[in-house]
Amino acid sequence: MIADGVEVVDKRPGAEPTEEPEWLAAKSEASKVAGTNFKNGRLALAAGEYEKAAELFGKVVELQSGLNWAWFWLGKAHYELGRYDAAIHEFSKVIDMFADDQVVLHYYHLARGLAYAAKGMNEMARQDLEIGLPVMIDALRMTKSATLFDYADDPLYRNLSEAERPNARQSRAMMINRLRIVSGKNFGYDSNAGAEANEQAIAASEQWLANSGEIEFTPDAELVPVP
Repeated sequence: MIADGVEVVDKRPGAEPTEEPEWLAAKSEASKVAGTNFKNGRLALAAGEYEKAAELFGKVVELQSGLNWAWFWLGKAHYELGRYDAAIHEFSKVIDMFADDQVVLHYYHLARGLAYAAKGMNEMARQDLEIGLPVMIDALRMTKSATLFDYADDPLYRNLSEAERPNARQSRAMMINRLRIVSGKNFGYDSNAGAEANEQAIAASEQWLANSGEIEFTPDAELVPVP
């Protein structure tokens, strides 16, 4: 049953053609523009064109404020430009957005923690990073846990085929590098060795988290090569 005064547009196959009301046409157009800007924003971010990416993602969230990945990559663009307050604001938007549903976005807390650390707000950084660290450490053994971190770091990830996406060894090395920036350590990890050979390094990272998990923000850390 349709309530009185409600405007209905039948878009089912075979339905009689009818003109869309202005509000619906405007909404469709806004969705198209947002989609184009979102795609171009991801390309710009991947190319290191951070100012352009920030502008495009800014337009996306103006049109569709519920797109969490647009907020995230807007924050990443601001972070790369050294606009840490803006980055924290964008990351917080989505952390708060999901908080009501008790969903914890560990990669968002990592990103916001790094922005706090870059500002020298060490206590705020620690609080965020302590949320992300257990999942990051777990991902050294269960690399599927790293998928969202990999996705967050590569705005073109969704365009990659399964064969083109990081394999377990690559994903593990990338997680070691994230941990290196947060902890100042690489735990003796050798990216060219297998998981068995790196058991000692993985165990050392687990022990570090259990014993201290002390944050040492090292943005210029020498990273292990990704095989």
